[in-house]
Amino acid sequence: MARIPMYREPLHDFECSRNRLRNQEKWMGIQRKGWVAMIPHIDTTYCVAGVCLLLVAAISFAQEAENGQMEKGQYEEELARIRPLIQSMALRRAKDPKEQELARIRALAQSVTSGRPEDVKEEELARIRALAQSVILGRAKDLKEYEEFADEIQQKWSKKNREYHARLMLELCRPLSSGCFGGQRQYEIARGYALSALGEPDAIPIEVELELIGHVMTDTFSRTRPRGEDFARRRRIDVKARLHAWKRLKDAIDPDWDPNEELQVNPMPPAATLLASGVAPEAIEDPALRAEYEAAIETNRKKIEKHAQQHRLRKWLKRFPKNAERYIIRMYSKRPLNTAELEQYLAEYGGDVTAKKRILQEISAGTDKAKP
Repeated sequence: MARIPMYREPLHDFECSRNRLRNQEKWMGIQRKGWVAMIPHIDTTYCVAGVCLLLVAAISFAQEAENGQMEKGQYEEELARIRPLIQSMALRRAKDPKEQELARIRALAQSVTSGRPEDVKEEELARIRALAQSVILGRAKDLKEYEEFADEIQQKWSKKNREYHARLMLELCRPLSSGCFGGQRQYEIARGYALSALGEPDAIPIEVELELIGHVMTDTFSRTRPRGEDFARRRRIDVKARLHAWKRLKDAIDPDWDPNEELQVNPMPPAATLLASGVAPEAIEDPALRAEYEAAIETNRKKIEKHAQQHRLRKWLKRFPKNAERYIIRMYSKRPLNTAELEQYLAEYGGDVTAKKRILQEISAGTDKAKP
């Protein structure tokens, strides 16, 4: 038997076309020989009813798939529309005109090449490029104008896919929390957008939730800071959001994760195919072997994704609990004092017993020092 060459890339497109043609011929053969031959032996009533049910199920599935794909495409377009505007505000702070122009070109290039779906048509890509080029440096100095822009996206996506909505709100919050506009109001606006995305925190990825928490802040220093019951209400919201994210982060950590685990970029195809790793599944003619290979690729993808996520979550675990602990202590050390309320929240969300004890001790010590 002749040995099949291991490198067959030049023939890949031809083989894929040939395999697709063979599959179509096989399916048409089944239709001609199978269904047509069986129809005379099937009761007409049952046959018609069965076909109707299959058509209804197929149409329903197709509509759900199309709606999901359309929503994903809309999200990617929205993200591409937001990023140039945000990047323009960062560029505005550059001092060197040459560096500013270079950064502008890089920002425009990135805005049209990153994060877009593979099936974006050329005309859609041209529209995104035109939109990116229309962004004028310094255009977003007006906070009211930026807020109107953000409100439009907020209203459009608040009732749609929760993850897409949360990611878009996170993009909008970043300039507001960076000090681009000046004044305290920008932080309050960022807090509102972040809380709108955290309405159902379990419906969004844990890492998105952790990043959004950074924008949920209450002013405790300026002259216009909230006081009394208004401050107490905001404190409750801020602290509960942090305790939820803290608990979720701890639960997401896999104690059996091995940081030194060896991972493979591409799994090997079934041995019977005699093909090298990394080959496209379409190159395998046998349906059973192709399905086996596709399942192996998906399993390997999930394994790599989980490994990378566990690595990132452990980075979050090093900094998020410390920051959350400091924030909680600072907020509950201010009047109106309500240690009983905090104890209730700490018990409700569980977590590190040592951290709970340390938080309460710090608050108690601070309260004692503040007494006359």
